[in-house]
Amino acid sequence: MQLLLIVIFLLLGCISTITVKQDSVKFRERAEKLPLSVGLFLSDTMKNYLMPGEIASDTLNFEIGKAIEASAIESLKKVFHDVSLIQEKAAISPNIQRIVIIEFSPSSKFIYGGATLSEHTATVELLCEVYDRKWNILWKGTANGSVTRTTGEAGVASLIIGMLGESIQLKELGKIVNESLTAALENLNDQIMILGKDAIMGNKK
Repeated sequence: MQLLLIVIFLLLGCISTITVKQDSVKFRERAEKLPLSVGLFLSDTMKNYLMPGEIASDTLNFEIGKAIEASAIESLKKVFHDVSLIQEKAAISPNIQRIVIIEFSPSSKFIYGGATLSEHTATVELLCEVYDRKWNILWKGTANGSVTRTTGEAGVASLIIGMLGESIQLKELGKIVNESLTAALENLNDQIMILGKDAIMGNKK
C-alpha cells in the first residue's frame, strides 16, 4: 500500500501544490474585546508562503500564505474592536491605534505519515508583534497550532485524479493544514487576551 502511494506521487511529478481553504472557518467568541482599532500588516513573503512537506523524492507545498489574510482578520476581530488590513507600512489611517504584524515561523511544517490510513501532522507556528502608531513595539508572542489525523478512506487510488487536477487525497491533506492554521490563530487570540492584554492596551495613542 505505502509503495503504491509513493509510486503514484512520483507519477504526479516532483512538486505538488496544495490549496489551503479557510472559507467557512468560525473562530471562537471571547468574553471581551480590547477596545482598539488595529491594522494588520502582512508582508508579501507571508502572503505567498508555502509550507513544505515531503514524501520520498516528492515535495508537497501547501499554499497556506493565501489563506492567512482573511482568516487572520476574522480571528483578530474576536479580540479587537475593529480590524482592517494595512497595505503599506507608511500608509496608516488616522483611526488605527495599534499595528499587528504576523509571520510564519520556519518551524511550521507538515509531516506525511505514509500510507493512506496513517496519521499526518501539520504544525503551524505564528510570530506576532504588536506596535503603537509610532512603531514602538508593545508586545510579541509565538502561537502554535498542531493537528494530527488520518485522511480516512479518501484513498490511494484517488491520487490518480491528481494527474488531471487536485486529488481528493491532497485536498484532505490541505484540510489538516487548514485546521492547524485555525488552531494557531485561536492560540494567538488566547495569548493576546491572557499574556499581552496589559502591554497592548498601554496608553491609546
